[in-house]
Amino acid sequence: MKRTLALFLLTVVIGLFTRPGFSQESAATTMDESLLVTRKGHVTTLVKQVRSDKPLQRPPVDSGVTLVQYPGPLGQLTGYLVEPREPKPTQPAIIWINGGFPPGGGSEVWEEWAPANPFRDAGLVVLYPTVRGDCGNAGVQESFYGEVDDILAAADYVSSLDSVDPKQIYLAGHSTGGTLALLVSAATDRFRAVFALGPVSDPARYGANAITYDPDDAVERKLRAPIECLSAIRKPTFIIEGYEGNNSERVRLEMATKNALVFSFGIFWADHFEAIHSTLDLIAEKISPETPDDQRRLSAKELNDAYSQDFRELRLAQHRRKIAELSERGIDVEQTHRVVHRVHCRRRLGLETLRRRLQNSDCQPGEILEPDANASPPRFHFQMSYEINGPIVDAETIDESAASFTPFGPAGNIMYDGWELAK
Repeated sequence: MKRTLALFLLTVVIGLFTRPGFSQESAATTMDESLLVTRKGHVTTLVKQVRSDKPLQRPPVDSGVTLVQYPGPLGQLTGYLVEPREPKPTQPAIIWINGGFPPGGGSEVWEEWAPANPFRDAGLVVLYPTVRGDCGNAGVQESFYGEVDDILAAADYVSSLDSVDPKQIYLAGHSTGGTLALLVSAATDRFRAVFALGPVSDPARYGANAITYDPDDAVERKLRAPIECLSAIRKPTFIIEGYEGNNSERVRLEMATKNALVFSFGIFWADHFEAIHSTLDLIAEKISPETPDDQRRLSAKELNDAYSQDFRELRLAQHRRKIAELSERGIDVEQTHRVVHRVHCRRRLGLETLRRRLQNSDCQPGEILEPDANASPPRFHFQMSYEINGPIVDAETIDESAASFTPFGPAGNIMYDGWELAK
């Protein structure tokens, strides 16, 4: 477990669709040509033929999810269309690209929590698209090449729906889906905004086994790398990743462009997956048709606050499970106890700094333990003994004791890892 984010963020507040004094039209004239123009006339060369004929599952009856077909560049494509909880005659829509190889699809659409749920709760139509060479679709997987055209075909389909306002269509994706979303953003200005969660700067970084082209072919590689075409983006595009995830890729993309329409936000404490829930909840709130235009702003502080609150609720639930476990073992949780909190860090220096600051506190800091040789990535571990000022039956009390001595995470990348009773 990780401690709640102790925010000392420099908040960069941005307009989701417009900024004061900023003209999207005037800015676009200085940008590079779109990705589609750059690719024009090029025929991609693949080094292996990969496809899957396993079709999408039929959704459960009364799930609000429909298995649909729509025209694609090579033939019919399949996908899941998710209706909003409270449909109206017309509403915004979002295309969500799942991660994986290839990106797209998603059998979890009807599960208790799925990426579609925050958006359908906010009043949006959601489409989960699929791409060529997958789910029985025509063609073979091209690893971020022809798949761009497949997502554009999905946008054509969504735009044609009577229930969708074609001027309010968004695009989002996670992991490989975020990488594909970035490429699509560089290919068109038809989306009102694009959200790329956890993308990479270059799909070749996924490894040769995960792609179908030759990563040593400079042309093939360049035409698939988001880092090469960020200057072509002409609508607000947000790159979001946890500091414990592929954050170096986010930073690499951020440093590669001066495009005023590309925004890059990191989320403290989160890894590649942990902040998806809170991030999509916040995005859905921002793009909901019920949200006034003057509140359609997204900031690093809001993303971090949302994750912090979401994670605190999960952490409190874990505290309660731990307390229940101790009670079942016959331990009197109504009494005052000394507990041992655990933290870990990738850098020894972060824990050394924390240990020095705790020398004159109520904590009894232990020794810093060397990382496990088999751990990836390696992490240094550190334990602190602390007497709870009250019975440990209260999860809030446990959480406050943890927060009282770990306010240094963003600087030292220190991660909270749970607690146990002192022996």
